[in-house]
Amino acid sequence: MLQIENIETSNGLILETSYIPEELLIEILLYVDCRQLVLCHLVCKQWNKIIKESVWRKKAEINYGRLLFINQKLPWSAYFFISNKKLFQRNLLESTNNKVSYAKDEFESIHINVKDNSHPINVLPFPEDPLFKKNINCIKVVHDDIISARRKFSIDLIQEGFTNYILDILEPIIEVSEWYYTTQEHEEAEFECSIKLLNSSNVYDGNNRVMRVYHFHKRMNKADLRGKWFKFTHVFKNYGPGIRRIKFYDGGHHNIIMTGASVMMTVPSKKNVSGLLGLSLL
Repeated sequence: MLQIENIETSNGLILETSYIPEELLIEILLYVDCRQLVLCHLVCKQWNKIIKESVWRKKAEINYGRLLFINQKLPWSAYFFISNKKLFQRNLLESTNNKVSYAKDEFESIHINVKDNSHPINVLPFPEDPLFKKNINCIKVVHDDIISARRKFSIDLIQEGFTNYILDILEPIIEVSEWYYTTQEHEEAEFECSIKLLNSSNVYDGNNRVMRVYHFHKRMNKADLRGKWFKFTHVFKNYGPGIRRIKFYDGGHHNIIMTGASVMMTVPSKKNVSGLLGLSLL
């Protein structure tokens, strides 16, 4: 039987009469659910120390697929948020919590079965993109007025599960994208997309509450009508603390077809973590 010289410092590493090496305990705890792992902090001082100093960071790196903030000052709670897959790398526009508004008579939904390689009339073959490897829904603007038809999405980040801490301290990268093209039924068409970052969960978005705004506008000329998909992308970084809501607008006129609209939060690869000591999970 393995003899434990210092039973006091090895407390938490002994199961009945067997000694569990710290490295093995860490590997076992990596399989524990995030919420349950928080409770494991209470088992003993030794487990609390091991989980805070080693397990959370390793778990976050496994879940996110790359090395993250190698800095001793970063609190364990930051890795807890990163380990929670439900927060990051998901399309927030698809959330059931979103408020979406648009005039239904200005848009037409087109469902496409990609596996059948069949494309509805006036929908072009898709570009090489993971989005088009599955069945998708396109939105066709059937609005011919001079004023563009618009859809509006309102994303409440707190309601989506993000906390003040993760929004203000980690400042996740915000990636916005959408595919679009126009049919050849008109000599010209327009696509537009706007994104606002708001520093309050209040629905009001006056200028005093807008942190960042980006507007994209594409006027399609005759060359663009020959059958080409375009992808709009924009990335928000270093926008500062306070963000609580995102508003996303897209639309256009003269038979613009849109698909794959996405607003996604990702973890920055590097971050200045000075002054993070003492921040709690809440």
